[in-house]
Amino acid sequence: MDEARGTARLTASLVKCMFLKSAEHKSQCLTLLTAVLVVGFFCGSAAGQSLLEKNFSVKTEAEVMLDLRASAPGTSWGDAGSESAVATVLVDGQYNQDIFLFAGERSFAYRVLLGRFQPGEHALRVEFNRKRSASKATAIAIQDAGLSFVDRGKSEYQALSMAPVIYARPNTLGRFSDIPLLMWYETERKGPLTTIRYSVIFTNEDGGTQTSALMARWGRTTDIEWVFEVQIDAQGKVKDETFQGVEHKTQHFGGKRENGHPALYVVSDNNNLSDRGDSEIRFAPRPIPFDLSRSSREEIMDRHPWIYQLMAAELQREGKISESSRGGNQMADPRHYLYLDATSRLSGTAISFAVKLKGNPIWYESRYNSAPLVQVLHRLVHLVRKGFHVSQSIARGRNGRAHPHFQRPALDVIGIHRQQVECTHQSHRHDIDLRFDRQE
Repeated sequence: MDEARGTARLTASLVKCMFLKSAEHKSQCLTLLTAVLVVGFFCGSAAGQSLLEKNFSVKTEAEVMLDLRASAPGTSWGDAGSESAVATVLVDGQYNQDIFLFAGERSFAYRVLLGRFQPGEHALRVEFNRKRSASKATAIAIQDAGLSFVDRGKSEYQALSMAPVIYARPNTLGRFSDIPLLMWYETERKGPLTTIRYSVIFTNEDGGTQTSALMARWGRTTDIEWVFEVQIDAQGKVKDETFQGVEHKTQHFGGKRENGHPALYVVSDNNNLSDRGDSEIRFAPRPIPFDLSRSSREEIMDRHPWIYQLMAAELQREGKISESSRGGNQMADPRHYLYLDATSRLSGTAISFAVKLKGNPIWYESRYNSAPLVQVLHRLVHLVRKGFHVSQSIARGRNGRAHPHFQRPALDVIGIHRQQVECTHQSHRHDIDLRFDRQE
C-alpha cells in the first residue's frame, strides 16, 4: 500500500517535470509520459480491493484484537480451486496479516490479534487479496468488524502480549494446506515462576505421521503442536523462552519480535518451527485460555466442532478418504467412527476397548488379533479401529470406528479389556475413567 502511494507521488512528479520541459523535448517527453502512465496503471491495479476502512483510537498501550465476521460466496474448503478467499489486514498502511476465510459461504467470526499499539489514532484496512485467494473465489462479504482492547491492567494482557505470530511454510502457498486454525495457551504456576505454553491446531500435516496413523492414535487428522513457551518470574521478567524446533526438539528462542511478539516460521512438513525464516504470509490467531489438566488436547476441537468439518473437507479434497483402501494416507469417512476419550492410571498393563450394539451379540474391539495396539493397522474390520494404547503412565487416547448408522441409543455396553504386559511391581493401580467424547 505504501509502495502504491509512493509510486503515485513519483508519477505525479515525473508528469509535472515532463510538462515543464515539453517545449525542449516534445517527442521524448511523449514517450516517457506513456511509459509512466502504463507503470502507474499496473501499480494501481495490483492493490487489493478495499473491503473495510476503519479508524480507531488507543488511549493507553494495549493489545488490539479484531473480530471479523465474513463469508466468501462460492468457496468451499473441500473443493479444489474454490478452497478459500483471503483477506489481507493492514494497520496504519502496513501489512499485518492474512485471514483465510476457510468457512466458505458460511458467515464466520475470524478472531485475530492485531498486536500491541501505542496511544494515538490508527487506521484499519481490510482488502480482498485476489492473488492469495483460490482461483474461483470472486468476493468477500463482511458482515461485522469489531475491535477490542486489552491493556496492562487486565489479567489476560500478559498471555496476549507474549503470544507468537506464525509465518506460513512457503511450500503451502497457493495449496490451502496446513493452515493454523486456532491457538490456545495453558498457564502453570510453580513457586515464583509462571509458565505460559502456546499451542496451535493446523488443518493437517503434509509430512510426518501418515493420515491413517493420525486417526488411529488421536481420532483426528489435524496437527496439534505446541509452538512456544515462556517462563516469567514474579516481577514479570522473562526468564526463558523456547519453541518446538525441527524433529520436535525444544529450542531456545533468539529470533526477532514484532511489537513484542515472537515471530516463528513453519519450516517442516509436519509443522515444526524455527525462529528464522522467510515467508510472505503471516498468521496471528487470537490465543484463548484453556485448561487441559483433566482432558486430552482433542477437547479443544470438541469445544470448536467446526474444526472437524474443516479437517474432513481437507481430507476429501486431498483424496485421503476411501472406503476401499486402508493404511498409509487413506482412511474411512471420519463420520463413520465412534470417538471415545479415556483417562487411566496404569502400571505394567495395556488396555483396549470393545463395544456391542443392542440386539447384537458380537463385540467389536479396538485391538486386532491381540496385536500390539501401537502398530498401524492396514485392514480395518467393521466397527474396529486400532490405535488406543495406555501403558504404564497417565495417558489419553481416542478410539473406535463405527457403522455409518451407529447412534448413541444403539449402544448396549462398553467393555474394557486389561492386558498384562511387562510387570515390574507386585501391585498395580488401575483407575479408568471413560466417556463419549464425540460421535456422529
